[in-house]
Amino acid sequence: MTTSLYRTALGAEFDRLHPAIQRHYDLGLGQHVTLNANMRAWNRLAFAQPLMPFTPKPGHNLPTIVKNTGVKDALGQVNFEWQREFIYPNGTFRNYTLTTAPPSPQPFAAVMDRFAGFPQVALILELTISKDGSVLNMNTRGAQYMVFGQRLLPLPRFMHMVGIGVERAIGQNEIEISIRISHPLFGELFGYAGQAVVGEIKD
Repeated sequence: MTTSLYRTALGAEFDRLHPAIQRHYDLGLGQHVTLNANMRAWNRLAFAQPLMPFTPKPGHNLPTIVKNTGVKDALGQVNFEWQREFIYPNGTFRNYTLTTAPPSPQPFAAVMDRFAGFPQVALILELTISKDGSVLNMNTRGAQYMVFGQRLLPLPRFMHMVGIGVERAIGQNEIEISIRISHPLFGELFGYAGQAVVGEIKD
């Protein structure tokens, strides 16, 4: 079995995570796990969604399905694929994110999120774990990029976004999720939060 992206990034620290969070992220090649959630989503720039298709539309109490899969890239490394479905009264909104290793070694545990769209936006996330292992924090740190095919074009600092992601175990199979994306000048841009039940890993 190939080692999962997050286990590789966190090393021995991964084993300190709560079992529900471990199950969410410990996906080898071809394995998948499904989360069933109820979310609140917000978006200050909903009018710009055609340019940023990864941003959710505002809504409350949204049934949400998240399917994560371990997939292989051209170099044979295991990546982490996100497929999300936010179910609104008038239809379903889908978005996609691919999480990979950073393009170069970082002085901290890290992965890189690539948000769907053309061109893609890529943010390096620092991974930290609470002392009791019940919380996984994923916060932007370091370079950010525009992605054109296989090319990464570094973004100037004034264009950097601030991403704060938190997953907190609240039960044997339940987690709280909070994702917030903001900009130092424009303030909070979009995000979502809610509770999810983590399913079993399947091949």
